[in-house]
Amino acid sequence: MKKKKILNEFERMQEFIQKVSDIVSPISFRDELKSVIDPNIRKHLYEKYPKCFLPVRIGNRDAFIMPVCNRTGATDKNMIAFSLKLANRLLDREDVDRDMLQITIKRLNRMFNTYSKDIPTPPGSAAQKANVTKALILLKKNLNALRGTDKEGEPVIYKRPISLP
Repeated sequence: MKKKKILNEFERMQEFIQKVSDIVSPISFRDELKSVIDPNIRKHLYEKYPKCFLPVRIGNRDAFIMPVCNRTGATDKNMIAFSLKLANRLLDREDVDRDMLQITIKRLNRMFNTYSKDIPTPPGSAAQKANVTKALILLKKNLNALRGTDKEGEPVIYKRPISLP
């Protein structure tokens, strides 16, 4: 049970990392492709992130030309889509090992299906987020009341109740 929960959390963290890298990274997809096409950069990326490339047997040697990650090492759905297109084009070549290429295409399809979807928030974590949000709103209201300000930050004048002796 704990292992499944940890794996789910890990998958969610990978998805968040991917979304953040998509937002933060000023590098366009065209720049990513240029970096993969250049053999020196591709070799450097393969040495740094070996799990980011899938092998294809061309002739007598394995070529790691199917990228699934961007330059930062995060799995990227655009790079997976590019690798799928490249793999489908390699099917026509005669010096490519078709069995290994079919396995690679199946892996790429599975990865593309996984990373192209927006993962819905599970109801348990959505309820936790809602409870935290409610608690923060109540905390803000209480702090504003102690400070003597309302929602917009304007001072609120409270009249003290008249006490009779």
